[in-house]
Amino acid sequence: MGSEQAQQMLQEGLHALEAERRQMALELHNEVGQSLTAIRSAAELICRQSEGRRSFDVAKNIIELTDGMFAQLQHLLQRLHPTVLEECGLEEALHDLADFYHRFHALELSLSLPSALPQLSGAQQLLLYRMVQEALTNAVRHGGAVRAAVQLRVVDEGLLLAIDDNGSGMTEQTQTGYGLGGIRSRCEALGGRLMLGRSELGGLCIEARLPLAG
Repeated sequence: MGSEQAQQMLQEGLHALEAERRQMALELHNEVGQSLTAIRSAAELICRQSEGRRSFDVAKNIIELTDGMFAQLQHLLQRLHPTVLEECGLEEALHDLADFYHRFHALELSLSLPSALPQLSGAQQLLLYRMVQEALTNAVRHGGAVRAAVQLRVVDEGLLLAIDDNGSGMTEQTQTGYGLGGIRSRCEALGGRLMLGRSELGGLCIEARLPLAG
C-alpha cells in the first residue's frame, strides 16, 4: 500500500469518526438536554409551590444537581463536536479551547498563532484542532500538567504545531496511550510527521510539521 493510499484511508477513517461524534453530540443535546430541562422546570415549580416546606430544600437540590449536569453535558459536547470551529474558524476555536481548559482544568495556557493563518480546508482545521485538544487532554489527564503552551507557525511553506507542557514528560503511558496515538494518526492524515521531546516547561513537547497542500 502506497503512502498516499494509506493517508487517504486515515483521512476517511477520521472523517467517519468525526461524523459519529457529531451524531452523538446531537443526540446528547436533544435527548439528555431536553430531559434535564424538563427536570429543572419541574423542580422550579415545586420550589414556587412549597416554600417553607421540606420539599422546598429537596427541589433546590435537584436544581443544583441539574445545573451541574448541564455543565458536564456542555463539557462532553465540546469534546465530541466543537461547533465554534464551524461557526468562527480555527483561530477563535483555539482561543475558546484555551478558555475551556482554563475553566474546567485550571490549566494556565499560552496560545501563539500567526497574525494571518493560511487558507486551510475545513478538514485541515478540524484535524489541527483535534491534535491540540488531544495533546492538552493527555497533558492534564496523564501528565498532571498545570501549564502549557501552544504555538502554530508558518514555516517553509508548511505549518509547525508545537504543544509544550510542564507535566511528567515522556512516560510509558504517554507513549502507548490512546491520546498520543490519536495525535499521530491525525498528523499522518495531514501528510505530516510527529516529533516528541523534552519541553522547555519541564514536561513533554509535541511538534508536528505539516504541509499546507492537501
